[in-house]
Amino acid sequence: MKSKMIVVLTICVVVFLWMLIYIVASRKCSGDIIIDYNNSYLNEFVIEENTVYIKCQVYIINNSNKAKSFNIYATSYEDEGTLLKTPDLYSVDSNDNEKTYRIKPKYKGYFTVIFAGEYGGINTKYDRNIPDNIWIMEL
Repeated sequence: MKSKMIVVLTICVVVFLWMLIYIVASRKCSGDIIIDYNNSYLNEFVIEENTVYIKCQVYIINNSNKAKSFNIYATSYEDEGTLLKTPDLYSVDSNDNEKTYRIKPKYKGYFTVIFAGEYGGINTKYDRNIPDNIWIMEL
């Protein structure tokens, strides 16, 4: 009898946590802000000391009737182990601080995004494409 209660309680806790994560994620990633990969492109990449800066023009669409603030993150697994030490990238401003973007309601257009990542030791990019995974975290 105790083992059945433990199993039921464990299932309830897991379901509750799953629902909580879903609710939080749906608020942060509402789908109102979309990246158009087909119209986005890479400008260049530059290596300074131990950091790679990848400059891109990212076409972003705000389907919402509200202005939004957000941060942009990316991964580039194709460049891991060559240009990048790890695939993780984050957008930075001119002072190397994480950049926060703001988009107007119903706006569609290009944002200049500079991604920064740790240099992997080889001055070659796998391709001329933007990072393969870009995501937006609404604030």
